Amino acid sequence: MKVEYFKEYSVNLSRDMEFKVFGHSGRLVLVFPSQDGRFYDYENNGMVEAASDFINSGKIQLFHPGSHSQNHTTNSKNQATSLNYIGGCPNTDYTGDYSC
Repeated sequence: MKVEYFKEYSVNLSRDMEFKVFGHSGRLVLVFPSQDGRFYDYENNGMVEAASDFINSGKIQLFHPGSHSQNHTTNSKNQATSLNYIGGCPNTDYTGDYSC
């Protein structure tokens, strides 16, 4: 399974953001961390393995962005900023350029 890790500066958030991409092609599936969670929790809890048949066959590609802050889901200002970050990232032309 193709796995890519990125840590890049986001101009929308004015800080470094981490994210992982699983798969080489397919429909892009956004996986948000739970409240107070990290981008790698989905993988650590076995969810990537559960979807591995779909990922390996090229049917889906999982995109796991980091959270903007510890309370990004409960603070409306942080939520709006996070949505602006996600809206500009990743580049969805499937060229492999995930720059934010």
